[in-house]
Amino acid sequence: RYRFDARVFGDGEVSWEGTLQAAPLASEGEFTLGKLPLPRIAAYLGDALPLDINRGSLALRGRYAYADAAGTLQFDLADTELKLAGVALRARGNAADYVVLDSLQASGGRVSLAARKLEFAALAIDGGTVSAWLTPEGELNLPGLLGEAREAAGRPADDGPAPAAATAPPQQDWEVRLPAIAASNLDVTLEDRSVQPVVSLHLAPLGFRVNDYSSRPGTVVKLDVDSVVNGKGTLRTAAVVALDTLSAQADIEL
Repeated sequence: RYRFDARVFGDGEVSWEGTLQAAPLASEGEFTLGKLPLPRIAAYLGDALPLDINRGSLALRGRYAYADAAGTLQFDLADTELKLAGVALRARGNAADYVVLDSLQASGGRVSLAARKLEFAALAIDGGTVSAWLTPEGELNLPGLLGEAREAAGRPADDGPAPAAATAPPQQDWEVRLPAIAASNLDVTLEDRSVQPVVSLHLAPLGFRVNDYSSRPGTVVKLDVDSVVNGKGTLRTAAVVALDTLSAQADIEL
């Protein structure tokens, strides 16, 4: 059994302890990453990341198992914990942070490369701000990142002729499960800039819970929202939402 400890990016920490086998290549063990600066990591991704990460840190720990035998790659993560702190996101080339998360923690993580599944038992957000709006053209700018991501995904490659049709069957899509999502102490500003005068809605403090989220088709989630509206009113919502159609049944209390 081996152990490795190192410092990266100044105060960043990397620790690993586990086994290593050369033939066939295999390894299993535990790892810990701490205080990793997200802007430095994002710089390595370059244009593959459709946003700028202005600040923030990452911590990640868990157990893993890796094996590459007879051309079959197996990689699994278990007992994974993810923590993000002080994260600020902005659209590329923009001077303002549109999304700020004080704390995001995900626990009980599991990943299976063979099954193409990712799950965290719980995801919690505590504190943060969101500034979103409808542009004069009526498009949601939140924060100008979603459209850029879709365009990047749909943009054809520019590095030669299209490849021949693949003969191998297509891989199944990744399935993501987040059965318990909770957020608290958020400060959200929504504006409709497609009308004059601009209509503004301020939700703070805002909290919400989402239960039973999955990327699997046909998923229905439970959504609860509790917020102060424009500094004086209150909004409480309990809803059941079908993600495929965004149809919902909701009880709303104002």
